[in-house]
Amino acid sequence: MVTLETVLDVIPALSVLIALIYYTRTLRNTEQERRREQILLRHQMHDLPYMESWVQLMGVDFNSHEEFVEKVRNNEALFAKYVYVGTRYQNIGLLLKEKMVEPDLLFQVFSPRSIIRFWERFGWHEKILRERANDPEHYEAFEYLYNEAKKRYPDINPEASMLHA
Repeated sequence: MVTLETVLDVIPALSVLIALIYYTRTLRNTEQERRREQILLRHQMHDLPYMESWVQLMGVDFNSHEEFVEKVRNNEALFAKYVYVGTRYQNIGLLLKEKMVEPDLLFQVFSPRSIIRFWERFGWHEKILRERANDPEHYEAFEYLYNEAKKRYPDINPEASMLHA
């Protein structure tokens, strides 16, 4: 026969079990929502203006900081595109650095090749700007993003053409 004491002993265990089930389902739903948000973010981040800006910037020929300043920094339209792309990578890097996105998912959504190529093309310029402006945090999250991409994908050749793969 079940006594009142037995029922009172079972109730806390059942409460813990119900709470555990609820917590597990909540975590799973939260993770699924984060993944959906990342896919939507990709849609927002890979729009035509971004792609056009990235391609145009990668086509600028310069070999020194002075040439960069002359060809990009002193050209308002081109410099705006540079800030547009660089700020996107800075924001993505910030999400990664603050652990607001899973690295594996992020690099499925955003091409590590593109990140690596852009930083290797322009990162040295950013380091010069940091020194000259005494701003060591300038595009720091972008550099973090680059370092994570290099660490996770060491075999990526950023110069290899995707068109002939």
